[in-house]
Amino acid sequence: DDDCDESCRFIFAMILLLFTPFVIYWNEYQHAKITELYAAAQQTVLDIDDPSQPTYDCDQSLVCFGGKVEGGETLTDEAFPTIKANNALLLSREIEILQYVQRE
Repeated sequence: DDDCDESCRFIFAMILLLFTPFVIYWNEYQHAKITELYAAAQQTVLDIDDPSQPTYDCDQSLVCFGGKVEGGETLTDEAFPTIKANNALLLSREIEILQYVQRE
């Protein structure tokens, strides 16, 4: 029984030794991707000091500011008028269509 324990431990240790570098590489790759995305976002995001007085054209741009955000009007969906959002800046719609097929 001790032989199996020793050999099982050895095999487990070898698997860990072989597998660990791949896990470390994957983790570092994910970190590098996030860092690159963050750096790109810092270059494209417009920083607004006073949200009530934007100094440049912010349409279709990513903006960054601090403070309380208040939506001006109640947003409604054109296709589904019963759906409303109070105090919101954006209302988006995602639709998923599923079809049931009965086979005999």
